[in-house]
Amino acid sequence: CAFREVIKNEGFTALYRGLRVTLLGIMPYAGLSFTTYHTLKAQAVSRWKLNSERDIPRGYSVAFGGIAGLVGQSVTYPLDIVRRRMQVSSGDQYRTIWGSLVQIVKNEGLRGGLYKGLSMNWIKGPIAVTISFNVNDFVKQLLRRVNDDTQLDIRSERLGEIESTTSVEALASGGLAGAISKTILAPLDMVKILYQVRPKWHFSVGQASRTAARVAEKGGLD
Repeated sequence: CAFREVIKNEGFTALYRGLRVTLLGIMPYAGLSFTTYHTLKAQAVSRWKLNSERDIPRGYSVAFGGIAGLVGQSVTYPLDIVRRRMQVSSGDQYRTIWGSLVQIVKNEGLRGGLYKGLSMNWIKGPIAVTISFNVNDFVKQLLRRVNDDTQLDIRSERLGEIESTTSVEALASGGLAGAISKTILAPLDMVKILYQVRPKWHFSVGQASRTAARVAEKGGLD
């Protein structure tokens, strides 16, 4: 069992390696994402002379959400690099957040180190948003046909109308949308992480594509 091996060889705290940098990145990521999202919606209402944010067309709301996510991910991406290095390192090489940041910049540079693989996020982000929103809406509509009895009314900002949605429907549709999105994009995540944790690997979208093809063909790396 992997859990037992880690605890036996490195101690129980090794299971939480990288947790501090994860928690550190949550606040700026969430703050930047929500700030960007609401700023874009406010600008749309002002420029298009709409009555409220509920009048913003659905497609634009989806696009605003995608842009907001990309901004948050891009700014906090270096912390994701540090987290990955801490999680896979068993020695003292990446013990502190600041020390890891300085070491990565010194040895690998800014673009090739702290922002290695960021372009993969830019490709993945819009796809994830598109899948999540559409699956979420499809599942909610499907569940409404199965069960017309509702327990909770949720006002949709995207559609600008009252949607009868039970708490179970909201949970099921949101969870399934996230699961499907993660499943479809798992190969991109896997390739990105391979480059994040290997300092000597030079990243480019073309090189990452060849790595993905090699992994798919051989079932792993050489």
